[in-house]
Amino acid sequence: MAITFMAKFNELEGNSCHIHLSLAGEDGSPLFADEPAIFDAFLAGQLACMRELTLFFAPHINSYKRFAEGSFAPTAVAWGTTTGPARSAS
Repeated sequence: MAITFMAKFNELEGNSCHIHLSLAGEDGSPLFADEPAIFDAFLAGQLACMRELTLFFAPHINSYKRFAEGSFAPTAVAWGTTTGPARSAS
């Protein structure tokens, strides 16, 4: 028996990489709550580097192939407030 976290080869839902990020001050308190400008800059940096970060989000060829229109994997660099993937309005 072997255990793998490689994505399925087809377009059905499967395991995925979710990365949750936060920024904390020196005292451990969250910076985003009191400093909206820091959140805006942090988010802008993440969105600007998203294509390069794909290496971490899709480290295997099966994962990368899932980035296709109509799949559960996101197909646009976007940010949203919902828990589902942010999709372009095309």
